[in-house]
Amino acid sequence: MTKNWIYQARPDQYDIREHLRVGEEVPWRATRFAKDMRDGDGVFFWLAGTPDIRGVYARGHVTGPVYKDEQGAPRIPVKVDAILDDHVTVKTISESPTLKNLDILRIPIGTNFKLKDTEAEGIKLLFSSKQIKT
Repeated sequence: MTKNWIYQARPDQYDIREHLRVGEEVPWRATRFAKDMRDGDGVFFWLAGTPDIRGVYARGHVTGPVYKDEQGAPRIPVKVDAILDDHVTVKTISESPTLKNLDILRIPIGTNFKLKDTEAEGIKLLFSSKQIKT
């Protein structure tokens, strides 16, 4: 069964606005739920930070199993499928009845956040209403 995730980055460590490219594969840290992540799972890339930059910037999908990098940290390969011209803001997300209780809003600490099916659909809807970078 395919799952959906939010993968969070901090701008001082890895600014997804500068580093993500459509079609590229990114070795993302799989700190939580690594055993639940599978090839084909959906991913939304979230940037942490101040309210003006916080939110969803891109979507992608898992392309392989969790593995250990050279330092022994768990990683998972994720292909970037689309990047937005302008992100889905945390304000927009927190005002949505379907999304206002997302784990990343209540406890924004961590790298990986599991989404319920209804939450993933809500983010997909907001994402699809935005302009994709070309």
